[in-house]
Formats: sequence, structure tokens, C-alpha cells
Amino acid sequence: MVAFTDFFKFKFLLDLDGAGSSFRLPSLMIGNSVVLRPNTYTYWWHPAFKGAWIPLADDLNDLVHIVNRLQQNDTLAKRYTKKTEHAINRGAFSHLHERQVWLEML
Repeated sequence: MVAFTDFFKFKFLLDLDGAGSSFRLPSLMIGNSVVLRPNTYTYWWHPAFKGAWIPLADDLNDLVHIVNRLQQNDTLAKRYTKKTEHAINRGAFSHLHERQVWLEML
């Protein structure tokens, strides 16, 4: 078992859904790791973080290729962490943003 705070010691994090959605992605995005995940479910906060995590195929057949590419190109990896940081600084988790997204969905 890995303590949640230890996740942020890794350069790449893989977020997978189980029997339902993981709901862990927003918490993982706060760290300084590149987050990879299949786009199995859509969440209310997805638009705020568009392009901030790396989408994977549902069957994960592209995982090894993508991780190899990120390992060879540190600039690309840092680009994703900067997008996440930018989204958080814009208030992606704020109550105002949440309200706006819910209103747009209605």
C-alpha cells in the first residue's frame, strides 16, 4: 500500500477507474507529476483541466509508448504539469467555477 502523499514522489501517475470512477484525478493533479488516464468517464471539472493530463486508450495499449515518449522528452512532460498548475491558478477547483460548469450543463 502506498500512502497518498507518496504518490507525488513519482514523475508519472496512472489513474484508473475501478468498478466506478476513481474520483482521484483532481487530487493527483495538485502534485507535480504527469497524470495519465483513460477517458472512461467525464466529470464536471474536465473542461477546466482539458489538456492537463494525458489521455490513454481504454485498453491501455498505448501506455508503454506514451511513457517512453515522455521519458525521452522531459519538456513534453513538464508541459503537462504546467497546464495543470495553470488550471489550478485560474481557479479550476473554486466554487465559482464549479457553479459555472453546473449551470452550463443545465
